This record gives sequence, structure tokens and C-alpha cells, in this order.
Amino acid sequence: MPDDPDLTELADLIEPPPTAGAGGLAAGFIFIRVVLGLAGISIIALIVAWYQWWGRLGRLQAPQSTYHKMARLASLLGMGPSSSDTPLEFAKQLAQRLEPQGDDVMKVARAYVLFVYGGQQSARLADIGASNQAWRRLRWAMLRRFLRGWMGLRKPKTATDST
Repeated sequence: MPDDPDLTELADLIEPPPTAGAGGLAAGFIFIRVVLGLAGISIIALIVAWYQWWGRLGRLQAPQSTYHKMARLASLLGMGPSSSDTPLEFAKQLAQRLEPQGDDVMKVARAYVLFVYGGQQSARLADIGASNQAWRRLRWAMLRRFLRGWMGLRKPKTATDST
């Protein structure tokens, strides 16, 4: 049949369907891979930062690690110890600035001083236990204060904050 059109000629006359949808789908997969990659890198960075900040303190015994954690958290609040402060001097200054938690600050510092300077035997289990309980209360109060400052929700300064 000579009058019948060749199938290849008909195929050339038909326009191919648009392929923009397939390209958009590939771009979406690339975007998802990038986001997941950045999330993975962020998680790894947070784990490394956590280890650098807190993990090394795990090698210390309870009164030492508790005191050093308190000092590090105080540093985040801009209330860290100066190089010339003794542990009790630092604790007294911090207790004044964290007025409601002042007793907890002093319990942590006293257990540290007894343990480090008085020898492990002089640090009674009761002092260490009281220090650990005080730290549990203190760290949440300090973290709340840090987050309020970070989010711009600071309390008005009091007379004790300006000194």
C-alpha cells in the first residue's frame, strides 16, 4: 500500500511530551540529598562539640566534674571564674549573681574544695551526694537563664547583676 504513511514519518510528526516533570523530580532528589547531608554534618558537629565541652569531664570524679561543669556553664553566662579566683571566691561571686541558687553553688564548690584540697577521704559521701543534688537543680536554672539571654528574654538587671 503505497498511500499508507510510514510509521516512522508519523512518529516524527508527533511532538514528544514535555519532560520538565522528570527534571523537577531529579532536582527534588538533589535538594533532599543536600539537606540530609547538611543535617548529618550538623549532627556530627554537635556530637564533637558536646564531647569537647562535656565528654572530657567524664574522666574526673564526681566533685571535680560537677564543679567544672558549673564553671563552664557559668562561662557561657558571662559569669565564669577569672584566672586568679580560688574555687570558693568564684563560687561566692556566682552565688551572689544567681541569688536563688546561691546555696546550690556553694554546695558544689565546698564538695570540690574538700575533695581536691582536703583529700578524697575528707570529702564525705553526704557532701558529694548533696553536691550532686545541688548540681541537678543548678544546671537547669543556669540553662534556663542562658536560653532566656540567647532568645533575648533577659530579666531586667538587678543591683547584684551590675557589680
